[in-house]
Amino acid sequence: EACKKAATAVLALQGKITSHLQEKKGEWHTLEQVAEHVGAKDEIETVFKILQHLCANKDHGLKRKPGKTVFDATYSG
Repeated sequence: EACKKAATAVLALQGKITSHLQEKKGEWHTLEQVAEHVGAKDEIETVFKILQHLCANKDHGLKRKPGKTVFDATYSG
């Protein structure tokens, strides 16, 4: 049951992230900006992992622009 609740929370957060980046299509956002906008500043690591997943799977339509480090990348819808 705990795993189902955790998965539901991650999928809900993924939906918020996807919606935010698609609404702001063409604009580039840092990890911190995305986390702040979706109300997940305290879950920055989860936001990072979700962004990595979304950008690795092209069917989501999100893009990643590399930065100096993996944590400095920016994301766009």
